[in-house]
Amino acid sequence: MSKKIFLFLLISLLSLLISGNASAIDPQIAAGEFHTVAIKTDGTLWAWGYNAYGQLGDGTTTNRHSPVQIGTGTDWAKVEAGKEYTVAIKTDGTLWAWGANYSGQLGDGTTTWRYSPVQIGSDTNWAKVAAGDRYTVAIKTDGTLWAWGDNYYGQLGDGTRTTRYSPVQIGTGTNWAKVAAGGAHTIAIKTDGTLWAWGYNYYGQLGDGTTTNRTSGPVQIGTGTNWAKVAAGWYHTVAIKTDGTLWAWGSNGDGQLGDGSTATNRTSPVQIMIIDGDNDGDGISNTFDNCPDVYNPDQADADNDGIGDACDNCPNVSNPDQADSDGDGTGNACEADTDSDGVIDDYDNCPAIANSDQSDIDGDGFGNACDNCPNTPQWAIDVDLIDPFGCVDCLAIEVHVDMSCPLTANWKNHGQYVSCVSDIVEPLKESSQITEECAGFIVSERAKSEVGKPTKI
Repeated sequence: MSKKIFLFLLISLLSLLISGNASAIDPQIAAGEFHTVAIKTDGTLWAWGYNAYGQLGDGTTTNRHSPVQIGTGTDWAKVEAGKEYTVAIKTDGTLWAWGANYSGQLGDGTTTWRYSPVQIGSDTNWAKVAAGDRYTVAIKTDGTLWAWGDNYYGQLGDGTRTTRYSPVQIGTGTNWAKVAAGGAHTIAIKTDGTLWAWGYNYYGQLGDGTTTNRTSGPVQIGTGTNWAKVAAGWYHTVAIKTDGTLWAWGSNGDGQLGDGSTATNRTSPVQIMIIDGDNDGDGISNTFDNCPDVYNPDQADADNDGIGDACDNCPNVSNPDQADSDGDGTGNACEADTDSDGVIDDYDNCPAIANSDQSDIDGDGFGNACDNCPNTPQWAIDVDLIDPFGCVDCLAIEVHVDMSCPLTANWKNHGQYVSCVSDIVEPLKESSQITEECAGFIVSERAKSEVGKPTKI
């Protein structure tokens, strides 16, 4: 083998080992006005498109017509593309930005354009970021909301119209979960599922039922507590609720809301569609319906097991696995289980005594925990006799003894007969296959007999 081939194979093997051990990162992609940025699963950053402002981050202003890697880092986690600039978060929670910086949208305290990524501050707890038209909003891991950049319409949410060149906290709340930046309006969701908006509102893109700009800070949109995801366009907004329904509002001149019209702007959320079908026609998407094949618009779930009451085989007892051993439509969780051992009485071989393992050594259908003769040999099982001493098959043992030591045999003497009986019974007693009472009864009864004794004249 040549050295070149050997080196090639070695390098290939090392590459496989390294890639196999690396922790995969969720792939990301974001589109700006005229440029695109993306993160691969290996944590590398790539960009392409218009680059006059350095928004690609490759250190140049050269347009790229196909993806080019930005730097050599493998620790990029999230990326967002704004108008003429880009912001990103690394796996260590640091924040980075590059591109145009007219209004301080990069957040580095200046208005200097950056042609490659620069770290913004030194914090390591950035969790989410959104980029709009010359302004940026972000959420930290502690749930606080931050914003910077252009603020002409109050889109930063700090109660002013003052441009900010570095991140400023918006309010004191610590329950912000998601945020989206539009042209000059911002939409966010809190951890309680409520929806909030602020900034430019000429087309009703805030969704508060008006076209009034909101410059004093976030205002709640409606009273709903089931908002899950939100995205902001230049002058319109779209969102998804936890039930899987899609909603939209704002400018609709090109039909961007998806409500079937192109003439009507919407100043409050209107439902557009159900995302993945609605088998039962109850208005709830299959993915989010706790009973997708049974009509249940109220989604009632008394036991909170994720299965709606309408199709839960035991609606008042949590049983997410819906186990139903006997197939009668009633879940095991609602079947009688007297001994609370997890085995319903209908299938419990010892229903009054806990025996979750259902062990039954002699296979007679009675669990060891309640079998008064748990080790009876298999050949005695089918004899349907009841033993007054407590062992179900003691009389069957007597039958076996009398067949092995027949009364009509030519015994030399009575002792020989009794020994025959004892030789059969004693081992069974010693191995606990029959009780001492049973053994004593069998031997004593036969000792009283006249078998083997001289005939009286």
